[in-house]
Amino acid sequence: MSNPDVLIVGAGPVGLNLGLCLLKQGLSFRIIDKKSGPTTSSNAVGVNCRTMEVWESLGFIDEAIKRGLKVHGTSLYSDSELLNQVKFDLIESKHDFMLALPQAHTEKLLLEELAKNGITVDWEHELTSINQSPEGVTVAIKHNEKDDEFSYRWVVGCDGYRSSVRDLSGLTRACHDLPLHFLMVDAEVSGEISTSTVNILFHDKGMIFMIPMRDSIRVVVEISTDEEYKHLKTCEPDIFREIVAKRYPKINIGRVDWSSAFYIHECLADNYRNGRIFITGDASHTHSPMGGQGMNTGIQDTWNLAWKLGQVKRGEAADTFLDSYSLERRAIGHDVLERSGKLTTMATTTNPILKRLRNFGIHHLADWDIVRSKVANGLSQSNICYENSPLVKHDQVRKSGQLKYPEYQGNKWTLLALNDSKDQLPSYVQIVSVKQLPLHAHYCLIRPDGYTAMYANDITEILEYFRKNHFNLK
Repeated sequence: MSNPDVLIVGAGPVGLNLGLCLLKQGLSFRIIDKKSGPTTSSNAVGVNCRTMEVWESLGFIDEAIKRGLKVHGTSLYSDSELLNQVKFDLIESKHDFMLALPQAHTEKLLLEELAKNGITVDWEHELTSINQSPEGVTVAIKHNEKDDEFSYRWVVGCDGYRSSVRDLSGLTRACHDLPLHFLMVDAEVSGEISTSTVNILFHDKGMIFMIPMRDSIRVVVEISTDEEYKHLKTCEPDIFREIVAKRYPKINIGRVDWSSAFYIHECLADNYRNGRIFITGDASHTHSPMGGQGMNTGIQDTWNLAWKLGQVKRGEAADTFLDSYSLERRAIGHDVLERSGKLTTMATTTNPILKRLRNFGIHHLADWDIVRSKVANGLSQSNICYENSPLVKHDQVRKSGQLKYPEYQGNKWTLLALNDSKDQLPSYVQIVSVKQLPLHAHYCLIRPDGYTAMYANDITEILEYFRKNHFNLK
């Protein structure tokens, strides 16, 4: 039996999601992980609307929502005073909420979906070497103290911050650490706090960040400048309760299910591709957890990469088309890093003038729909349109206001046409008749990932688009 098309290294949410995306594209794959089994702690919690749109296309969004908790907004406080409550109702998606779903539950769900297709993870298998040629990638995988060689068409690193795929393939990244220190628990919480919104509580000695879940609440406390506690390297529940009681006595921390301490690393890979090797998720971008975009960005990396690998495997596009993965997703990674960094700086500032400006802005500007919409759609990643990509005519797309069509996500391109067009198009394009389109256009071309590619009035413009982007028109 020949080896699968793709080796996925890393069986966290990103690697498991890539497997499901590749299944949709008809590609074969193998997933390995050096760990002994799935994550048992909650880790990443927030699932945003764009990820939910991806999961809907993969067929298990209803089950995910059933297992999680819908969170409908953000409540912001300063010294126990409510500054504002910003709801998520302006998110441009039918999933206009955040889904609180602990990482262990996310992985369990993804593993179950893979198992329905007979796919399991090879645990305790460690990648030890990579060598690629024009024909494929040869890897050495260590299991039970023995190294064996295998060959694959492509290798994808979904193996996190300390990615072996990234390091062994020669891909590089730029990193720096933020001077911030946090303690974190999942606990039973009572008192004057909303259980239907994310809660951000500003305090002179450090912010407190809270995300409700079904069975507990994630509580994050900043101790970077707190002279009494900034030396702590671990998170002891009793000390954690003490910190919260001093800053916000209206909140009580009860049973603690899990605790951790962490610092913030900001990293971005210089390229997400080296020949037949790709990196995704934390292997390519790491940043502040403010905004909850880390896991979501990684999952959306896999959605972008999988349909492109499918088109190349099926001979519908040339290998050079795969360069668009790094081009598109690295720009998103850069934006997420900048946005989360700014949110973190705003939330943790000790400058009294900046604190007053922050609180004033939250209290007043957050009531404006235009501000609420921009913030909500940015954090939910529903406003992505790949505006700097050659695969998107971004001026048209921005003017149309229709950035994506999630209902047409799959492994085919979709051409919305004002008439029942019989034009000769490649077999990977499906034609859907509509009565009206934005910009008075006759055609709208939608990518397999649901994003709008372009509008046109003549079919020759569509064909030229495919030629220009290295597609096979035969």
